[in-house]
Amino acid sequence: MLSFSRITMRCVKWGYTEWVSFLGGEMNLSLPRIGTIAFCALSTLVGGYFLWRGQMAMAEMQAQMVVPAADESNAAGSESRAPAVASFVTLEEIFANVSSKDKASHTLGMKLDLELFADADRSLFEQRQAGVKNAIIQTALEQDIQRLSSISGKLFFKELLVSQLNTFFNRAVVRDIHFSSFYLQ
Repeated sequence: MLSFSRITMRCVKWGYTEWVSFLGGEMNLSLPRIGTIAFCALSTLVGGYFLWRGQMAMAEMQAQMVVPAADESNAAGSESRAPAVASFVTLEEIFANVSSKDKASHTLGMKLDLELFADADRSLFEQRQAGVKNAIIQTALEQDIQRLSSISGKLFFKELLVSQLNTFFNRAVVRDIHFSSFYLQ
C-alpha cells in the first residue's frame, strides 16, 4: 500500500517530466494527463494545508492547556498564566485486608503516588500523613476482592480514594492517584 507522501512524490516526479517535455517543445500532453497533473498538484496543496492546520491546532491545544498561576493576588487585573506543575507525593507500600464472598483472607498491597493540586499542600499532607494512610486502609477494607480484581473495580477504587482523601482534608487537595504497584493475594 502506498502512503500519501509516496503517491504525491510519484505524481510530482511524473508531472515534472511531463512539464519538461511540454516546455521542451513536445506538445504530447493529452487531456487525461493534464487532469492527472492538476489532480496531483491540487492534492499536494490540500494535503499540505491539512498538515499545516494540524500543526496549528496542536499549538492551539497546547496553549489552552495552561492554567492560571497559583498566586491569585495578581489575578484581579492581569492575565498572566503559568503552566501547571504537578506535585507528587509518594507513599510507602500499604497493606490492607479485603473481604471476599468465601470468607478467605486476602491482602491488598499497593504503593501510591498522589498528585496534588498545589505544591503548597505538600506540607499539609506531610503533617497529616498518618490520617491519610488510615483513610486509605479504611477505604480498602470496605472493598471486596471480586471488585478489585477487575479493571473497572480498580478505577472505581482509585476515584473513591481521591474522594475519601479530599473529604479527609475538607477541601480538594488530591487531584489524582497513580498506583506504582497494586496486587492482591
